[in-house]
Formats: sequence, C-alpha cells, structure tokens
Amino acid sequence: MGIPIRFNESAFRHGITPDEIRAVIEFPRYRSRAVSRRDPWREVYLIIGQIDREALIEVAAELTPEPAWEVFHAMLLRQTTADQVRDTIGTAADFTAGRTQRRQERRQ
Repeated sequence: MGIPIRFNESAFRHGITPDEIRAVIEFPRYRSRAVSRRDPWREVYLIIGQIDREALIEVAAELTPEPAWEVFHAMLLRQTTADQVRDTIGTAADFTAGRTQRRQERRQ
C-alpha cells in the first residue's frame, strides 16, 4: 500500500465515496501542485482521475510531513477546473465532459 489517506468531513460533501477518492489518488490521470487559499506554505495538490469509465473526479489534498494525504475536497470534475488544467498543460489533457454528465444522470 502507498501513502496513507485521511479524510476530512468536507471531502464527502459532494457525495464522492472514500473508495472513489482512494482510486483517484492512487491512479491519477493528472496531478499538480496547487496554491492553498488558507496557507501558501501547505503542500496542496489537485488530483483528477476516474474509476473505469465513470465520471472524472477532482480531489484536493494536502501532502503532510508524515507523509499522508489529507483529503479536504472531492467532487465531480467541474468544467472550470478542466479548462484551467488545459490552459496550464495545453491540449494534452483529455477530460471528456460527457462522462460527468452521464454520472450525474445516474445518481438522480
């Protein structure tokens, strides 16, 4: 097993499960360092991934000194986040919006 993963209560606010979050962290399609709004010295990461052909999920987590991932945000990938990633790394990022839509319809 890799680095331990801990979850803040806020990580579950949007209905993403611990298993989904764990899969995104362990097998990311994209991961980059991000700037924390609260403390710019924290080592915070944006991680994007998915399970099989499910919707893309965005996770925000801090890499703590132990090391451990401290997850504080998880939700279906927002178009604005996908656009920001594309602007940063170019067109190499393939985040198909249709997958997010299908998952939303399934959950209703």
